[in-house]
Amino acid sequence: MQVNQPKEGGTKATTPSAEHTLVVRYAAGEEPSYSAATEILGGRLVAVDFDGNRLAVADRLLEALETLASSGDLSDDAQFVADQAIEEATHAYSK
Repeated sequence: MQVNQPKEGGTKATTPSAEHTLVVRYAAGEEPSYSAATEILGGRLVAVDFDGNRLAVADRLLEALETLASSGDLSDDAQFVADQAIEEATHAYSK
């Protein structure tokens, strides 16, 4: 935990920033305007997926990795790396 000193003295506890992913679907032609300076619910816009299919691509990549990992064609080292990547990706989905 970071602690900042206010000018009056004493301590003020602050927490590190958190990142959240929001997916918002708009009807065609009703998309809002936004830029890198856009603030959303008190946060700052840091990434935009214009294709709207980032999750579908991630699903396909994870499926391909799982297929490769279960093929039996990987060396022990490559199998370890693939298994770790699958575990990390699965954990990221569960957040």
